[in-house]
Amino acid sequence: MIRAYAVASVREAEALAISRLASAGRDEDELMLRAALGLAEVASARLLDRRDTAGLAGPGLAGPGLAGHCVVALVGAGNNGGDALY
Repeated sequence: MIRAYAVASVREAEALAISRLASAGRDEDELMLRAALGLAEVASARLLDRRDTAGLAGPGLAGPGLAGHCVVALVGAGNNGGDALY
């Protein structure tokens, strides 16, 4: 199951994080970079798990990396999805 969070909860958490970054002299780009890294880590782990579970260790897919794999980010309208594109 993929967990999701309510929009209000996410916006509240983002506002707090942005405020903390601003008081430390950093901008919102750092938050976006952190989100992009987190997204990449989760997507990589899931791809590796699916590859290993499906027995897809053939030519071009063998080894520890994810060369040859693609990830598609489907994001809705509004102020979201930037971390997928960063």
